[in-house]
Amino acid sequence: MELIYYWIDRYKDIITGQGFNFGGELLFDYKKNSRELSVKENDAYIKNFFSLSKEATIDNLTAIVGRNGVGKSTLLEAIKGLLIDGGIFGIGNNENDTIKYYRRLLVFKSSNEYSIIYHTDLLDHEKLTNQFKGSTIAQNYKLNFIPYGSGDNIEKFKNNLYKVKGTEPLNSTSCVFFSTAFDSNTYTESTMVDKKYFDISTKALLHDVETSLQSNIFFSIRKPNHRVQVDTRFNNSTVKEFIIQENIKKLRMLTDSQSNTIISRHISLPKKVTLLVDYVTYSKDRMNFLEIDPSQLLRSEKDKSLL
Repeated sequence: MELIYYWIDRYKDIITGQGFNFGGELLFDYKKNSRELSVKENDAYIKNFFSLSKEATIDNLTAIVGRNGVGKSTLLEAIKGLLIDGGIFGIGNNENDTIKYYRRLLVFKSSNEYSIIYHTDLLDHEKLTNQFKGSTIAQNYKLNFIPYGSGDNIEKFKNNLYKVKGTEPLNSTSCVFFSTAFDSNTYTESTMVDKKYFDISTKALLHDVETSLQSNIFFSIRKPNHRVQVDTRFNNSTVKEFIIQENIKKLRMLTDSQSNTIISRHISLPKKVTLLVDYVTYSKDRMNFLEIDPSQLLRSEKDKSLL
């Protein structure tokens, strides 16, 4: 499976209405205002350029380049989530049987066939198929158009979750994430063998080590203290304490007028800072939203006077 193009309507309020080509044989461009998708051959594409031999084939190699804060890591997170979840999901409402989907336009290549998966709010299926009927692109390449969002091409996954059909190659594709970065950004992801996701980044390995050294989870309402009690919903690890201290330094830097003035010349600074604490950390600890236990997202002690 080769990832070709990914257009995202919204992701974490950082990526909004953006499309990303990954340097394949075809280049895609989606215009939201006109609801149009254009496809052309990539003049810079050279077949088997990255392959050293027939036995070791590299279909594609993509570089994501940009200044600090433009969303490079966020894009990687979105791609990882796509591969870990194994497709695009929707959440159903049991009361009126409506399903809400993420608005995505995804193109991937598998077995020499291009699957173009899109939300019906983004493209009109009949207009799209007529656009490519008899075209040079359709004659030279096998295109498979898969719409979703109107109740078609979906299957129930579990509980109130529905999965878009046609994304099966994503589910069978392994994902390996490697990074030597060690910074103050919260990172609690780990390898998920059952989902074919292997995280060998420095921060993931440290997280695995700390998790293996933790005692059994317990919590007492008599003496709640995140440094004494072993409750993984709190930042009670060395790595997380490091992150807290680094974030304190960041806040001090942002509130210092002289530092603010100097740094603003080179990068854009945030106007708002959100701190994730207590039970919110639980949701951050689970990158795959399918595994979040709603009963654990809100918590109150038996004796509320201790809160």
